[in-house]
Amino acid sequence: MTPAGTSARVPTNDKDPEHPSAFVVIQNAGSQNPQLLVQQLQQVLPKTQVVRQVQSPDAREIRLEVTNTKDVRALANKIPFASVESINDRTRTVTVDFDL
Repeated sequence: MTPAGTSARVPTNDKDPEHPSAFVVIQNAGSQNPQLLVQQLQQVLPKTQVVRQVQSPDAREIRLEVTNTKDVRALANKIPFASVESINDRTRTVTVDFDL
């Protein structure tokens, strides 16, 4: 438990605590190469943002973390390999699905 008046904070690797990480959840991606998706997304983002794969509880999806993300909706507009299904500002998550 945390003392009264303080809040527990989840540790982050972000260089800018004002702009924490966001997540891109790629549905129906079981057969895709996660490293290729990381590279494709990294190519369209500024150097200040780093993309890396993180563990997902669902084997049919790939979860990517994007550090130093100021605007989750702007991130959604830059995803080059799938169509955006939903954006959740509260959890800072963009869910996308491959165009079939």
